[in-house]
Amino acid sequence: MTIITEVIEQFNEEQIYQVQQIMFQIYFSVQSFKNFETFLTKLIKYIIYLENEQELSKIVEQKELPFAIQKIINLSCPIDKLKEWLFYFTKLFEQIQYLNTEASENFMNQIVDLLKAIQSQNQDQQIKEVIEYFFTQNVFILQSLTEQQVQIFDSILFQQDFQTFQESLLLKWTLEQQQIKMTQSEQLSKLTDDINQAAASIKIRQRWCKLWHNLRITIYRPTNCKFQVDEQIDHDYKFNENPYYINKIEKYINKYYSRPILKIKFKKNTEFENDIQVPLEKKQQYKCFWLKSLYLKQGGVTIGDDKITFSYYSYTQQANHITLLPHTIPNHKPFKKSWKRNQIRWLYERIYIRNRNAIEIVFKDGESLYLIFQDEGLKEEIIEKLKIQPKQCDFNKVSNFKYLMYLNFLSCRSYIDLTRYPVFPWVLKGNASDFDDNDIASIQNEINYRDLSLPIGACGSESRLDQFIKRYENEQFYYGTHYSSQALVSQYLVRLSPFTEAAISIQDGKFDIPDRLFRSIMKSWIDCNNEMADVRELTPEFFYLPEAFLNINGYNLGKLQSSQIVNNVQLPFYSNKNPFYYVAQNMIALESEYAIKLNEWIDLIWGYKQQGNAAIDSFNVFYPLTYSNFDEGSIEINELAMETQIAHFGQTPEQIFYKPHPQKNNEFDKTQWQIVKNKKSQNKIIYLICNKNKVVSIQEDFTLIQWQIVKNQYQFQMDKQVQLPKINFDAMIKYVLPPILVLIEQSIILFGGNNNGTLTYYCLDNLKLQGVVELESEIINNYCTITVLESNKKQNIVILGTNKGLVYYYNKVLQNKQDIKQEEVLKGKNVIYDTTSQINSITISEQLTIFCIGTQDGTIFIYNLYNRTLYRFINHPKRLPIYYLTLSYSPLPCILFSSHDERVVAYSINGFLLQFLQVKGNIEYIQIKKSSINTLIVITDNNVFEYRLPFLDRLSVVSSQICTRFVQATKQISIYGCKSGDLRII
Repeated sequence: MTIITEVIEQFNEEQIYQVQQIMFQIYFSVQSFKNFETFLTKLIKYIIYLENEQELSKIVEQKELPFAIQKIINLSCPIDKLKEWLFYFTKLFEQIQYLNTEASENFMNQIVDLLKAIQSQNQDQQIKEVIEYFFTQNVFILQSLTEQQVQIFDSILFQQDFQTFQESLLLKWTLEQQQIKMTQSEQLSKLTDDINQAAASIKIRQRWCKLWHNLRITIYRPTNCKFQVDEQIDHDYKFNENPYYINKIEKYINKYYSRPILKIKFKKNTEFENDIQVPLEKKQQYKCFWLKSLYLKQGGVTIGDDKITFSYYSYTQQANHITLLPHTIPNHKPFKKSWKRNQIRWLYERIYIRNRNAIEIVFKDGESLYLIFQDEGLKEEIIEKLKIQPKQCDFNKVSNFKYLMYLNFLSCRSYIDLTRYPVFPWVLKGNASDFDDNDIASIQNEINYRDLSLPIGACGSESRLDQFIKRYENEQFYYGTHYSSQALVSQYLVRLSPFTEAAISIQDGKFDIPDRLFRSIMKSWIDCNNEMADVRELTPEFFYLPEAFLNINGYNLGKLQSSQIVNNVQLPFYSNKNPFYYVAQNMIALESEYAIKLNEWIDLIWGYKQQGNAAIDSFNVFYPLTYSNFDEGSIEINELAMETQIAHFGQTPEQIFYKPHPQKNNEFDKTQWQIVKNKKSQNKIIYLICNKNKVVSIQEDFTLIQWQIVKNQYQFQMDKQVQLPKINFDAMIKYVLPPILVLIEQSIILFGGNNNGTLTYYCLDNLKLQGVVELESEIINNYCTITVLESNKKQNIVILGTNKGLVYYYNKVLQNKQDIKQEEVLKGKNVIYDTTSQINSITISEQLTIFCIGTQDGTIFIYNLYNRTLYRFINHPKRLPIYYLTLSYSPLPCILFSSHDERVVAYSINGFLLQFLQVKGNIEYIQIKKSSINTLIVITDNNVFEYRLPFLDRLSVVSSQICTRFVQATKQISIYGCKSGDLRII
């Protein structure tokens, strides 16, 4: 590093090792350090000249505390020594507490740093003793905090929202002094007791080290066979309340700390507590309930100009005949939560029980807000304020899975409401005896597919159907149970939270009888084809979430009467007893040509066969209470019993279509290989991008060519050809892909690779330099070289990777071409500091709402695309550098990457090794070919391979030594860049 040049020559091996350890501490324990350069330089000098604790004590007395703190970290002082340092702090604070604000703030920073040093100790009991000692001996410090000091203390030590801390701590102390008027000694005694009690229950750990430990993925030994479920799964999954990307293929990082001095109760006074809990600034609030799967939260929602805020009205919420669990606000949680309005993606109207008084707001990061209002008028007022246009979806332009999800959401089904959970069909027959053999080829046989023109109740034996017909003649309905209910959803997903808690709550605090648990796909298929009380369909998780069939949390589900232990779900033969294979095959079957009658199943669930004479003729009539438009006078039942029946025994989706739904049109004109010649420049294409109807290629000699795609003809016309300015990339860095990004709509090209730590961008119209973006960091001020640039499909998010491991995330890209001359093209910068290794590749998936970065040290980091939450990281099995990296959401969400060892490795999105593949030849590029079922394109120096996902079965190979890059214009048009500068289109 350039900042330590003046002292680097004085180092010995031990001192260099100490510096490395301290830098690691700073990177992963202190997330932001404004004066990093000065701090590190002085710190290294003190490591050289300080040799004993006596000299360190002198520094403490001289108030050179920040450097002493880091020395304490290296010395690993015993507990008594740490208490001694705390004593010095107390004395020093007594001397400076009457000085100016700046001195007090600096001292508070030193307190926080020392507490960080204490946290680096490994023995929880000793840590607790030190924290108790600090709080009890320094209560006056906490009482003397200024607002700025509270902000520093809160943001660095507890990593939480300052506004919440201020309202529940600082404001509470102020009101206590003004209103309750306790004596000073009583206040001090009470506050000390409360702090002691709270501190005794906390276990402080070093935040980043603990987080990284829990995110560690156990790498399985590569084998030639597919992943075997029977092998022991050695993952630490219990650190998260819900450790999987439930429903939206995502999961949330749990927080491993709580605030010991938050929500301190001085006395039982409801009015006083409400003063603290309810925000002081009142706007127009709409009283409502916030639905969270298993419980309701009572409060009010405020619609601001830039955010939506929900505020709690009560500390606890009891369970009732509808909600399964009571709810209490945890001690470390705030009393309100806000969401930015510009992050709203969709808004849907919802029906809760029988009333059309609810809405669901879906945000870009995957989070949903389900609000239930007192009446329909309030709901309409909220919708009018938000002004979110409804989402549209064309059956012929999207996958079957996406279209079914769209219909579920449109018909008031939601992942949040277990009483109206999304419903999906049985596509493949689940009974092993229905298949000719256990070969996957049997799935390609139409006889193995369920008849989608009939409801599941009519798919079984004729004798059962006759009994249903007799029931209809007597009671005017065929089925007394439903194909989707809260109990069925909880039973299917019982191995994953929060459905585990739901299943236990339904059974009065315990798991159901083992013989009744969901334990076998084959048994469930047999039951729903033969039992009178079983007409269940499936949930979406059967098509994307293999972990739902694994007992990865180790629940004791009991034993069958045959003494067999209930553990993982037993799968059909065609799945090779592999849940990942089973889920992938379900998705392939749903998107296959054999599911051609899917439109008729849509007629049964959402269409004209749902009600009326068509429903009667199709054997598709259920108990009247399952329909939202049933006549209340036709059934003698009280209100409470009716709501209980509706909540727990299933509800029919809202009817959407009143005419037969058309079949899907999968036909399109396919072109043969055609070559688009470029006679002016015949150099290797090193960059290729497509956006809407434009394709841009860049060759080795920096010739840029823009092609226009003629609509409906698949013809390419050269739009422009320009010679770009020569960029001198940093020769000290090995680039996997050139650090270039073309923003087509803005007619801007971005260049990285500058060794002065800048990003330059040029206008393609006149090739003039438009601007320079300096990559400044709060932690590292020396130069970083950009090694990779990537954007999402809409090009409104740009992510940069550097040789220092920093990742720059921009979520504001100017869309107006004229504005670029006056303003920077990239705004909304966020910096990610999770690695120090060079970033080689970045890939983005808007379908999964994640992005991944691949590093030189063989690590892949997975983040939320919109809030940049770190989900997990995965290591290369051999710790080789990650060169090429891509993501696929279909037929199974997975990550694929390669290195210089000529192998492609496939992992599930949750870190399970699925397959690795040895490829003949040097891999030059890998990319996903998108369709309803994605495939993988691998370009080597000799061939172009296409593989079926996720287990990398070869589909085709083309012997070609000319292709270097691959991109898709549409799902029907694939474009390959060639070494000759030409384009090949298929």
